[in-house]
Amino acid sequence: MKLFCAPGTLSLLPHIVFLEAEVPFTAIRINEHTKAIEGGGDYRTVNPLGSGLGSHENARAVLTASQFW
Repeated sequence: MKLFCAPGTLSLLPHIVFLEAEVPFTAIRINEHTKAIEGGGDYRTVNPLGSGLGSHENARAVLTASQFW
């Protein structure tokens, strides 16, 4: 599972939950202002709204912040 996160945002919460539940995931940083993904790419290709955190598993579905709560 990939967790797209930006420092200083609510993406810290699912990050902690995944760690505590021992769910294997890869944290991928995004720049909240430019929407650039660490390693290249644009976060808006993952989450068209470009806001909030996103998570997906094997590119099947994208979960956004409202779906985590």
